[in-house]
Amino acid sequence: MFFFCKPSKIAVDCFTTHESSFHLAPIDLAVKYFPDWWKRLPKSIMAPNPVTLELGTLKKCYGLIELYKSSLILPLWSDIVIEPKPDNVYWWQCADGQTEIHSHPYQQIGDAFRNYHHGKINSPWFLKEKSGIKFMLSPCQWSLLPVSNDLNLLSGISEFKYQHATNINFFLNLENKNRLLLEAGTPLYHIIPLSSKSITVKQHLLTTQEFDKMFGLQKSRAKFLGNYNFRKKILQQKKCPFTG
Repeated sequence: MFFFCKPSKIAVDCFTTHESSFHLAPIDLAVKYFPDWWKRLPKSIMAPNPVTLELGTLKKCYGLIELYKSSLILPLWSDIVIEPKPDNVYWWQCADGQTEIHSHPYQQIGDAFRNYHHGKINSPWFLKEKSGIKFMLSPCQWSLLPVSNDLNLLSGISEFKYQHATNINFFLNLENKNRLLLEAGTPLYHIIPLSSKSITVKQHLLTTQEFDKMFGLQKSRAKFLGNYNFRKKILQQKKCPFTG
């Protein structure tokens, strides 16, 4: 007798108090964010090679398609303008009047990136996933190529059982003195589960009070060093409403 078990799915819940993010730029399955240029491509073209042959286009690229089929996308929720000033100072402004951009001290980075300015955009989205599976956050390069000479989004790996934030870390090239406009709706990160299981996603719009009750511990700091591990150890020792 054979038993076939349907593999369980990875369920990701996305929480925000930011109404425009929820309604206009939600974290969602990446297949809903295929770039417009890709949608316009034919599946094949006739091209001299040197004789005329039918060639497949990126519309049939397995690697690109699987990337979008296997991930979520975090899009930008507000227009952001970043403008260079003298002495490598940058000013910024966000259309929503709420989003903040911060920077880590250079002492934390060392000497490796002195030609770049670090920034971190505080995302309005917090994610929860109960199993603790790890996710890779990778820049949406197929959508960001027009600004990639000025803006370098930084990749990383995270989990959303004990850590819920989705802030965007980036470097600006100090040699480029261009005014940079990032438009709302621009895909920023692929959120890729490091698993063969399929992924489901659900968005939740919370009041500020509901959000603070659910993520108050995540937003607080108790340690200058090792705050993540300190918080994780506490949550592992008891049943806690923050992790479900």
